[in-house]
Amino acid sequence: MKSIKIAEGKFILVASPDYFFGIKKLTSPSELNECRCLVFTGKPDPFLWKLSDGKRTHSIKVKAPIQVNSALSIKQLAIEGSGVAFLPERLVADSLQSGELIRVLPQWSGLKSPYNIIFPAQRNLPQKVRLLIEHIKDHYKQNIRKTIDSGLY
Repeated sequence: MKSIKIAEGKFILVASPDYFFGIKKLTSPSELNECRCLVFTGKPDPFLWKLSDGKRTHSIKVKAPIQVNSALSIKQLAIEGSGVAFLPERLVADSLQSGELIRVLPQWSGLKSPYNIIFPAQRNLPQKVRLLIEHIKDHYKQNIRKTIDSGLY
């Protein structure tokens, strides 16, 4: 098998603006335990949220009254004001731009992880596969540029 990195992604903390109505804004990752956290169980060790501000790292084991194995469902619950979610930045970019969600502790985010295309290692890769790989790489480059230009990255 062969792998090609096409992009990097990270998880970020988000919530509905309504969730924090009348509640003080968080100033530290340790305060997440005072929140109702929405846990996406589709990743390894979903209750351990590893955060970095670029200089320091902080790992927190969150308490989660709501646990779902669908990132889209967690996103919808966050939009509806059910709590704080730790989701892929790409998944929530549109809702951040529209104002449905806001960043929580915006200086903190999950560690970057690669997005890879994995395919059989062959000497003569079929042209269809090469074209598909190039198309996917171009798609991610264009979307990353849009995200950066919109100020969400």
